[in-house]
Amino acid sequence: MVPGFALDSAKLTPKMKRAIKKFVRSNPTLTTVTCKGFTSLPVSARDMRIATDRGKAVCKYIKKLNPDLSVKVLKGGHNNNSGSETRRVRIVMR
Repeated sequence: MVPGFALDSAKLTPKMKRAIKKFVRSNPTLTTVTCKGFTSLPVSARDMRIATDRGKAVCKYIKKLNPDLSVKVLKGGHNNNSGSETRRVRIVMR
């Protein structure tokens, strides 16, 4: 998980980038990474775009760190939590 996105933002912070870099470096045998961004309820079309953009931002940065990886971004989703827990990206690796 990559938590900590600001409200209405898909921008990666330096702290998030460090965590992603650590994740990529500690998993050198990865071949495929899937990213899915999240937002909270109620969900508008704008919220879903932001959630999807969060997933894109994380996968784009992962691809920059390791161009050999295959990356895929899933359509954004939502959950019933509140606060920064809803503004996160789930990473699935293979």
